Amino acid sequence: GPRQIVVRLNTRGSQWYKADMAEIAPTGPDAIVIPKVNSREEILRAAADLVAAGAPLKTRLWAMIETPRALFDIEKIASAANDPASRLEVLVLGPNDIAKSTRARLTSGRAPLLSWLSSGVLAARVHNIEIIDGIYNDFNDEKGLRLEAEQGRDMGFDGKMLIHPSQIGPVNQIFAP
Repeated sequence: GPRQIVVRLNTRGSQWYKADMAEIAPTGPDAIVIPKVNSREEILRAAADLVAAGAPLKTRLWAMIETPRALFDIEKIASAANDPASRLEVLVLGPNDIAKSTRARLTSGRAPLLSWLSSGVLAARVHNIEIIDGIYNDFNDEKGLRLEAEQGRDMGFDGKMLIHPSQIGPVNQIFAP
């Protein structure tokens, strides 16, 4: 069936970013994921990089929200979507990196992360873009995956990132209309 092709690049500013962008952007994926976005300006610079690399207009940007700075400024980051040149279409929250960078614990039910997850949903809704919940690490634990995906759906997320093919069916079922 129909699918989107979305490619995650290395972090902007890393030694690999420019080569990644030069190689991937001209191929015209549906979106490019920029990890560790910390500001609205980073989105606008990444959009300019897309144009410079020859990406077609259909190629959008997805911003990974993974740091305390990004969490603090998530509404400002999401506001980049108001500028069509930004190509910002989706925020993706990365709970593993959020937990690591904030020293929060990844617990069942994600209580330490709930306020940050909720602020991401609010920012996405204010600026009319989608937001994807991050991965569930234990791909052998379908019950835990289902509970976390249901929580994300109930919070207002539009979908969930996956790390294993066994997670596709349960998550599709939970996020289906």
